[in-house]
Amino acid sequence: MFTEPHISKKTPLRKAPQQSTCPVTGMKFIQVPGGIFQMGNVFATESPIDDYYLGNPVHSVEVDEFYMAKYPVMQAEWVKIMGNNPSQDVLADNYPVTGVSWFKAHDFITCLNSQTGQAFRLPSEAEWEYAARSGGKMERWAGTSNEEELDEYVWHSRPYEGTHPIGMLKPNGLGLYDMSGNVWEWCEDRNLPYYAKNPLGPGRGVQRVLRGCCSINEPMEMQLADRFNADPDETCFGPGFRLALSVAEVGKTCHSFNAPHSTLPSHITCPATGMEFVLVKGGEFLMGDLFAEGDGRELYGESYCSADELPLHEVELADFSIGMYPVTQGEWIKIMGQNPSRFNRRARYPVTDVSWYDTQEFIKRLNSQTGRTYRLLTEAEWEYAARSGGRKERWAGTSDEEQLGEYAWHHGNLRDGMHPVGMLKPNGLGLYDMCGNVLEWCQDIFDSDYYAESPRCNPQGPSCSRIKHETRVVRGGYYYFPPSRMRVASRFSEFPGIKSFKNGFRLVLSSH
Repeated sequence: MFTEPHISKKTPLRKAPQQSTCPVTGMKFIQVPGGIFQMGNVFATESPIDDYYLGNPVHSVEVDEFYMAKYPVMQAEWVKIMGNNPSQDVLADNYPVTGVSWFKAHDFITCLNSQTGQAFRLPSEAEWEYAARSGGKMERWAGTSNEEELDEYVWHSRPYEGTHPIGMLKPNGLGLYDMSGNVWEWCEDRNLPYYAKNPLGPGRGVQRVLRGCCSINEPMEMQLADRFNADPDETCFGPGFRLALSVAEVGKTCHSFNAPHSTLPSHITCPATGMEFVLVKGGEFLMGDLFAEGDGRELYGESYCSADELPLHEVELADFSIGMYPVTQGEWIKIMGQNPSRFNRRARYPVTDVSWYDTQEFIKRLNSQTGRTYRLLTEAEWEYAARSGGRKERWAGTSDEEQLGEYAWHHGNLRDGMHPVGMLKPNGLGLYDMCGNVLEWCQDIFDSDYYAESPRCNPQGPSCSRIKHETRVVRGGYYYFPPSRMRVASRFSEFPGIKSFKNGFRLVLSSH
C-alpha cells in the first residue's frame, strides 16, 4: 500500500535557503527536503507490456535533503564551461544540451567544480524519482497523475516537435521543470534491478541509468517509474542531464586549489580527438615514497617500498594541462587509422599494446594536425598529478585501502579485466584512472638511482641510463596488480619497443 512521504527523523529540515545559484553559470537549484517514499511503480497495471520498463518491486527509500537543478543543463551553460556545443537537435542557448554521454556529463561537472570550489554532481536515481514526484508524492508524471492535464506539464509525442526551450510548461510541486519529457536525463547510478538497501546505486555493472524520457515518447512510456539504461559513452538518442548539489555545498564561494590564476585555461578540448585536458597548477611537493620510507616491510608478500622510490626529494613544477583520462582506442583511431589493442576493442577503453615509440608517432601526428604541443608526462608531473597536486596520498585519490576500489581497478575488485575509462571516482584534480586499469608511459628514461641527483625544478629524467639497456618509465599499475604495486610512488620500467596489453598512456599539453 502506498504511504505519503514523511520527513525522516535522521534528516530534519535545515535552515537553508530555498534556492541556490551557481556563481559561474547562473544555474538555479531548488531545495528538496529529505524524506521516505515508496520508489517504483506505485501505479501497478494489469498489463505486463505497460509494466515492462516500470520499476519493480516497489520499495521504501529514505533520501536526505539536497538541492536539485530547476532545469536540465542548457546549451548556453554547457558552452560557458566546455567551449563547444554537442547538441544534436535545435542549437539555441535556452534549449537543453543534448548528445551528452554520461562520461561527458562528468567532464562538465569536473570542470564546473574546479571553477566554483563546489561539488556539483549527477543525482542518484532515488533522488531523481523523489524530486520528480514533488518530494515522493504519488504522481504518475512530474506534476500530475491526470492524463488530461499532461500537456500542461510534459512535452511528449502528441504531437512530436523535437526538443523545446526549458521551462515553457508548468513545474512540478517542487518548482522543477521538464522532469518528464523534453530530454532523457543521466543519473549517477549503474543499472541493475532495484537494490532496496542502497539508494546510491549498485557497485557493479557498466550501463548507467537514464530517467525522464524525451519528447518522442508516448505518455504511458514516460511515467516517473519508467527506467532506462545505456552505455556511458552513448549519445545517439540525444541524452541530457541536470545537476544536484548536497546541502553542505550550498553557499560555498571558495575556489578549489587548482582553479588558478594562470595563462592556461582551466579546461581545454583537443580539436582533433575531443580529448579533455585539465589544468594542473604548478607547485612544490616531496617526491618519492612518503609512507614506507624504506623500512622494507612486507605487504601481499612483497616489499611495500623499493629502493628506487628513495630518497625523498623536493620538486618544483610549472603549470601544465593533463589528459583527464588515458588515451582511448577511439582517440587513437582518429589519428592513426587503426587499433593496436588486442583485448576489449571498444572506443572508450584505453588504447593498449602501444610501445613508447608508438606514442611518439601518435604525438607527432597529433601535433601536426592541431598545431599544438602535446607530449608524454615527465615522471615528476605524473606523480604530482596523481597525488592530486602533490598531496600526501598513497593512491590517486585516497590513502585508505578500504576506499581504493572506489578509485582504481586492481586485482581486489577485478571484474572482467580492463574497463572503460572514467568508471570510478577521480582524484582531487578530477583525473581518472591514474592508478589501475593500465600502466602509463612517461617521457623519462628510467634510472633506479635518479632520485639521488634529480634537479629540483621541472626534472626531465636522466640524459642517459646507468643500466646496460635503456628503458623508459611507466607508472600507475594495471588492473591485475595488487594495491601495493599501484601506489603513486611505485616506479616501473619497460623497454621502449615493448607492446604490452598492460601499457597505455596519457598526454600533457604544454603551455608553449
